[in-house]
Amino acid sequence: MRRAAMVAIVAALAVAFTLANVAWWLDVDVLDVRHFLAASEEAMQEMETRDAAAEMIVDRLIEEFPIIKVLETALVSNISNVLAEDRLQPVIASTARHVHDRLVDGGQGGLVVDFSADRDLFLAPLAALSPELADRVPEDWFTAVEVFEPGTLPDLSVYDKLAGRVSYVAALIAAGLVAIILLAARRWFSALLAVGLALVLAGGFSALTIPVVRIAVGRFIQDPPSSVLIRRGFDVFSQPLWTRSEVMLAVGAILTVGGLAGYLIGSERAPAPGRARVI
Repeated sequence: MRRAAMVAIVAALAVAFTLANVAWWLDVDVLDVRHFLAASEEAMQEMETRDAAAEMIVDRLIEEFPIIKVLETALVSNISNVLAEDRLQPVIASTARHVHDRLVDGGQGGLVVDFSADRDLFLAPLAALSPELADRVPEDWFTAVEVFEPGTLPDLSVYDKLAGRVSYVAALIAAGLVAIILLAARRWFSALLAVGLALVLAGGFSALTIPVVRIAVGRFIQDPPSSVLIRRGFDVFSQPLWTRSEVMLAVGAILTVGGLAGYLIGSERAPAPGRARVI
């Protein structure tokens, strides 16, 4: 096979590997509801995430009851501690499911959640600081708490429909290109080198996707509590993609080194010009 054709196939294989990897991550690790809930629970175990969620709740309270602002710092800290308690995990899971549903249905309105069943849990930190202020919060206030403002959450409905198909098709294309390389390569080490380089490129492209998307998310969402919460969540969600990208880089590097070693060994064993090969 001519060198130009092999280079084109390696480039196409790298693109196919990258699409399959990123689309698989989006379909399985982000849009699948079970993985989404598990990752959300993991994200909420971090103090920075809980502080951002607590700040959002307190901001909503201050909007309705400005007098609470005098207790803002202490209240954020106390609610953050409450969010770490096991008894509130069902509330967090329910909220995460609402967020997931909004991401995949494409709605751009505000995300409103009913926390009335857990009103006492959320008001307990305020009541501990000032029972009088806690009494001012109406009984029905927690029935419609706006967790995210309109336009805050991205619309992933299109990706929800396409990610699985793109991953499947890209994987088939990659398998076909690998088969072409194996059949067309004149020497085994040429095939190793070609597939190894494609994997290294794909691992690098996949890893590069993560900071690019993170920057885009940061620019799309400007509200500090929401942006912190979503960025920290994204860091947790992107971990499987990091892991698979590292595996692709490692396997690709091993295959590339093996191909180069085979090429060097083959060159050393090649007979000199004009000298008969010894059998």
